[in-house]
Amino acid sequence: MAKQGEGTRRPQENPTEHQSQWLLDFLDRNLRHFSKSVRDAIGITIALLLVTVVLHGTIAPTYVEGRLLVQSAENDPPSFGRSYRLIRGNENPVFVNDNAYWILPVRGFIPLSNEVLITDDSGSRVGTFTFHAPWPILSALKPSWYNVEVRPYLASGDASRVTVHWARADFVTAIEHFAMSLNPTAVVYAQPAAPRWQLLRITAHLEGIGDIVCRDGNWCGTRGEGRRLEGFALGLTDHPGDIRLEYTCGTPGSSWMPEGQFCGTRGQSRALETFAVRLTGSDAGKYTVAYQAHVQERGDTPVIRNGEFTIRSPRIEAIRVWLERR
Repeated sequence: MAKQGEGTRRPQENPTEHQSQWLLDFLDRNLRHFSKSVRDAIGITIALLLVTVVLHGTIAPTYVEGRLLVQSAENDPPSFGRSYRLIRGNENPVFVNDNAYWILPVRGFIPLSNEVLITDDSGSRVGTFTFHAPWPILSALKPSWYNVEVRPYLASGDASRVTVHWARADFVTAIEHFAMSLNPTAVVYAQPAAPRWQLLRITAHLEGIGDIVCRDGNWCGTRGEGRRLEGFALGLTDHPGDIRLEYTCGTPGSSWMPEGQFCGTRGQSRALETFAVRLTGSDAGKYTVAYQAHVQERGDTPVIRNGEFTIRSPRIEAIRVWLERR
């Protein structure tokens, strides 16, 4: 029996239980006019969304990806920034692959600013750029894609030395990139370039990127990304004798273009389907021009030489061309 003056003690309320009860009452008031099956479906959907948010914020990372392009001189078109490294905080460096592609994992629920240091193959500082992590769930459908452009010829304090352009991928491309990000090791580390005797300068126009320049005898374009190579122009870095390049990117019987002219299209969403290269000049018989293409869903074509057309394909993604002594 309680003593006089002592009131009946009320149990102490748990704030978490109070909030949970408020949520249940809110759902009950607003969903009671739906059938039980509909309420169950809504409840399962909400539960799955909550689980997904928790996983993205704690265990499974989202991804930010992009391409690193380098403009060596003011009037030069950008080329792929191969062998560069990206360093975020105290993490291990991420290497840019032969397609200038990079990918960084991001954890957490709230998008935060991330500063990334860029270094060249010698480890020297080039500059920094900043990106914001994507929202969980949404990044699975619309991965954040950043084109980073580096201009090492500018002073280190110049704001234009490193610029970043954010691009939102279309749905189909986003799904391809998300699937590719599930196995980033296969993407980040690419095959080394094969040695070639005489390297050519290739200017290629790529879907979603524009013109790039390749000078190192490696593949010019991308491999395994489903990105169209829409046109190209060739030029010798030097002329060992009286030789000149001619090439065509149409059907057999189409006209041949002289060295330096652009073959193909720009901005018309038309992929290069085939091409051929040949040599002219009094010393052409001393050399062989060899070339091949990387074709979507088929891989690398056989090496073709001296004016033969590559295997026709709905979509060429990359090409490489070189000279050989006879």
